[in-house]
Amino acid sequence: MAEVIVTGIVDFEKALGLTKEKASLAARQFVTEGGDIIADSAKEQFRARPAGSRTVSRTGRVYYKASGPYASKRPNPTIRTGNTRNSIRRAYVRDLGAGKWESGTGPSTFYAPYVEFGTRYIHAPAFPFMANGTRNAEDRLKALAERVFRESIE
Repeated sequence: MAEVIVTGIVDFEKALGLTKEKASLAARQFVTEGGDIIADSAKEQFRARPAGSRTVSRTGRVYYKASGPYASKRPNPTIRTGNTRNSIRRAYVRDLGAGKWESGTGPSTFYAPYVEFGTRYIHAPAFPFMANGTRNAEDRLKALAERVFRESIE
């Protein structure tokens, strides 16, 4: 009768645990840096405000013209004040357990969803800066994933 002797199970389990830990840290790094890449790409979707669209009243209040040549051109919104564009950032990174990570990236202005999705109440068209920014960041995210996970297994 043949006898099989298996050794090194304890060492194998230690190595496997270390690999899982490295993969989880790599996933966290990817989610963190990926959120920043998406934020930068979404900020690139905004069109600069055309010259001459800004007027100042006698009281010193600043107004921006939104009609004529200063209107937003599809598919990108035009910067009026820059508040929505400047508010886009990675807000959090959360551990969901077992190597699963989540990050929240987006604008913090209350009216950003109206710009992103449009609204039926004022017949404003949608200017999906976050969706387009995420789509345009795909190549950078793939390169980041390859780099981060390759480094984790070395």
